[in-house]
Amino acid sequence: MPPSFDQLSEDHLALLGEKVSALLAKGAIERVPAPEVGCGCYSHYFLVPKKEKGLHPILDLRSLNPFLKKEKFKMLTLAHVLSALVPGIWMVALDLQDAYFHIPVLPAHRRYP
Repeated sequence: MPPSFDQLSEDHLALLGEKVSALLAKGAIERVPAPEVGCGCYSHYFLVPKKEKGLHPILDLRSLNPFLKKEKFKMLTLAHVLSALVPGIWMVALDLQDAYFHIPVLPAHRRYP
């Protein structure tokens, strides 16, 4: 269970505020219009420690999971990928951080995160 705001240190609150401000600046989130406050589905946004140092933001969408269709898929193992490599093949790595911010959500669906 995520901590409540009154349980957070001032440093954590400040960092959380910075993370929210950055998301607002990127257009990844937007303020809920006053007439819609309290409507829709709300999720907790909180910080957890990283493996090395620092804090990582988490958007807890567990309350949304029961409404999602579960698609089955098979994950490839590293051994399977390596067996497919042949001399002369090209590979590329992409950093997809923030890539999902570029997928627009229909305004009528935004109240259902």
